[in-house]
Amino acid sequence: MASFVLVFYFLYLSVTRRALDVFNCNPVDPDDGYLYTEFTSIDCEAGLCRCDDPDELQAQLVPYAVLCIVFYSIGFPLYVVWVTWYYRIQIKLDQLLRAHDMGQDRANRYDEKREETVWETGRCGRREGRRRIEYN
Repeated sequence: MASFVLVFYFLYLSVTRRALDVFNCNPVDPDDGYLYTEFTSIDCEAGLCRCDDPDELQAQLVPYAVLCIVFYSIGFPLYVVWVTWYYRIQIKLDQLLRAHDMGQDRANRYDEKREETVWETGRCGRREGRRRIEYN
C-alpha cells in the first residue's frame, strides 16, 4: 500500500498537467478563428488538434480528462488528508517514540507504561518550551 501511494505521489503532477492540457486551448499565429491545443497528435489534421470540434481528438479526451481531474487530482489529496487525520494519534505517538529511541524493533517495543511516559515527556517539553518563549 505504501509503495502504491508513493507512485501516486510521484506521478501526481505529471498526470494532473496532462489532464489540464486537454482544456488549454489557444489561437495560433496568424489567427484563423479556431483554438488549438498545446499538444499535437498524428490523429489531428496537420498535427494540431482543434478545440471543441466533435470530430477532433480534444473533444474525445474531455470526459477522460474530467474523470482524471476529479478522481486523481482532487481525490488523491483528499485521500492523503483523510489517512493523516484518521491515524493522527498513531503518527504522533510514533514521532514521540522515535524521538526517545523507543519502538523501532520487537525487542524495544513500547508498553502502556512507556507510552504514558512518552506522552508525559512530550507534554512537559511543550510546557517548558512555552515557558522559555514567554521568558524571552
